[in-house]
Amino acid sequence: MSGGSNANVGLKERVAPRIRDLSPTLRLAADYVLKHPELVAMHSLRRVAEESDLNPPTFTRLAQSLGFQNYEELRQLCRYEIQQNSSSFADKAASLQRSQGDAAGALLPSHALASIGNIESLVEATDTTALAGAADTLAAARNVVLIGSLSSAALIDYVAYMAHMAFPNWRAVLRNHETASMELRELGLRDAMIALAYKPYSSRTVAAARRVQQAGVPLIAVTDSYASPIAADAAHVFVTPTDSRHFFASSVPLIVLLEALLSMVVSRSGKKAQERIAAVERENHESGEYWQG
Repeated sequence: MSGGSNANVGLKERVAPRIRDLSPTLRLAADYVLKHPELVAMHSLRRVAEESDLNPPTFTRLAQSLGFQNYEELRQLCRYEIQQNSSSFADKAASLQRSQGDAAGALLPSHALASIGNIESLVEATDTTALAGAADTLAAARNVVLIGSLSSAALIDYVAYMAHMAFPNWRAVLRNHETASMELRELGLRDAMIALAYKPYSSRTVAAARRVQQAGVPLIAVTDSYASPIAADAAHVFVTPTDSRHFFASSVPLIVLLEALLSMVVSRSGKKAQERIAAVERENHESGEYWQG
């Protein structure tokens, strides 16, 4: 975060000392943010405005009055606050059991609405120019490696599978310690890396990301906070909300972002990518990989 903010400064420490200098309307907005940081972190500005009975520009003015460059920086501080005070997965599961249950199927719509809110927040907060720049970097790269461990590994495998249909030079690493070390060592300025990590962050992913950055490899970081250990000095950083009614972080907005990014790279890759996708489909049909009804 910029605007003189510090990742180690909490929400109350940032907001409370300035409340008395705010206008009455901005005080209402500040009070709402202090009482509901999880709603600000998880939902779109439009949704926050509706819930607080204040208009969206009020929260933009509040952010600027507090020294932030924009509303998104205030939202990031709310996310940081939640992360700092977050419970363990087990504690969240216990809370879920106490408060939610599945009475009359209530959990499904609640979880779905939270996911929709995360996607809305992602769309509003993502800099599409930066996303296009990341797609340009990936389309021009000699090799693209994807890294993610722990819960991120399955998402990286999913993206790698899709990407391999269109590009022979995309691959996931970190599956094998020896192979990964060798593959990372061979990367250079003409290559690129996509790293995926969200709290609790994988030590292996952080180490791999820092290693390729030291080699000058452009890093595209997909994570849950600008304070994330893979965000520092990355060529492109895309922050997605992952808060959920579930006991675990939500992967829904991560998938939306990664699918959109890959689609943008395919759109830049012309006939060659289209022909490769057609060849892979044909091979899967001929080999029997695709079920023939």
